[in-house]
Amino acid sequence: MPMYYFPKASDGVVRDDPVGSEHHDKAGALKEGSTYIREMAMERLKGGDDNFEESVEIRDAEGTLLGRKLITVKSSGSE
Repeated sequence: MPMYYFPKASDGVVRDDPVGSEHHDKAGALKEGSTYIREMAMERLKGGDDNFEESVEIRDAEGTLLGRKLITVKSSGSE
């Protein structure tokens, strides 16, 4: 199975994915990227953070960008 990589950025700080994971095809990798970004955002929300941006790129083994997932959460009022 082909390898895909998921570098991520939290509030503009980029972290590479040197390990990656295997998926049957591009569609499977894109689905994994969607799952990954939701999980990252949920962890931040559970921790009480209500103002952040998370993104993940989906890249193939050659480094070609296949897609990008982004979630931005901004608090709009005071408590």
